[in-house]
Amino acid sequence: MTTSRLVIDAREREWIQLLSPPSPPPPSLLRPSGAAVVMPPTTFLFPPNVDISTALLPCGDAHLYVDDALVCIVERKTLNDLLRSQEDTRLNEQLARLEPCSDATTVVLLVEGRMDLVDATTRRRIWKTLESVRHAHPRIDVRTTSNLEETIEWVGVRLERHARWTVAAAAATTESSTVVQIALAPRKASITPAALVAHLLSCVPGLSHATAEAMRAAFGWTTVAACVRDLADVDVQKRVAAWSAPTRSGAVAKDSSVGDAVVADDGNDAAQASSAARSGCEKKTTGAGGGVLVLRVTGAAGIGGGKMCK
Repeated sequence: MTTSRLVIDAREREWIQLLSPPSPPPPSLLRPSGAAVVMPPTTFLFPPNVDISTALLPCGDAHLYVDDALVCIVERKTLNDLLRSQEDTRLNEQLARLEPCSDATTVVLLVEGRMDLVDATTRRRIWKTLESVRHAHPRIDVRTTSNLEETIEWVGVRLERHARWTVAAAAATTESSTVVQIALAPRKASITPAALVAHLLSCVPGLSHATAEAMRAAFGWTTVAACVRDLADVDVQKRVAAWSAPTRSGAVAKDSSVGDAVVADDGNDAAQASSAARSGCEKKTTGAGGGVLVLRVTGAAGIGGGKMCK
């Protein structure tokens, strides 16, 4: 349940008088039986659940609050006030003070009066003034009403609209955030550095997801990530081939698609040199468990792939 509040500037006597609760009828309106004469009903509609108060406002003639949040500032001008304030430059000063408030709330210039009751010259001046306000202060909303009753009705409708928006926004925020958290909870739990490194390796042509997981488990994701970072400055058009081999004597990791061998034994330097010479770039790292991880960016177009041999 939202609470709406209207604060009127204490100098706006017409607003205060029209929105004040009806006072008891004077004795002159009492019939001999003691019953009061029925007064004519008001000609405007205003929400009954709005708390109305007065204060000396620093800017604007009325402040509209919903749940203690300032949602709108209204500057009211009659047609004569608009023209006089435009002539003595008070209008520009007032709007200059109001415009910074539009960053946090809605600012409305409410022009009150009937255009059809003024002469053509005055009407033209009024429209030119309103157009200049729209161009000089685009963040200030300009509205027109016919009389004070219509102005008060507009304020009441605005309060009810902001109250509905507040309720709808709170409900939408709660529902969407709950749905998003439920939907993303398992996905967020699976997004870890180790999983990202395994996914990176599985993107290499010829490497399955199971092989990438085995490489990541054997050497650790930090070692694999360090090798990838060292090769990050190589041309992105070159493909990455990955091999892994244990460091026992004579063990050779052979890639059938490339046709060269990466040997993890110190006695096969010639084969490693030949393989590295035909490669664009190569990074070899020894893991904590004794295995050797080699990441190579091949120079030949269309060549890619790899596998890990036990």
